[in-house]
Amino acid sequence: MLTPLEINRKGFQALINSLGYGDAIRFMRQFENGSDDYTQERHQWLEQLTLEDI
Repeated sequence: MLTPLEINRKGFQALINSLGYGDAIRFMRQFENGSDDYTQERHQWLEQLTLEDI
């Protein structure tokens, strides 16, 4: 049974082999956690939109 670290390394290597280094990084960035409160920010910008804007 692989350790979590081994799974991580093998998984990332599989991504690199399949996508290339740059696209593997781009793929991984899709799953990064943001540092801000998206829900609060969303409410702020949605409140400013009119039906016409949408």
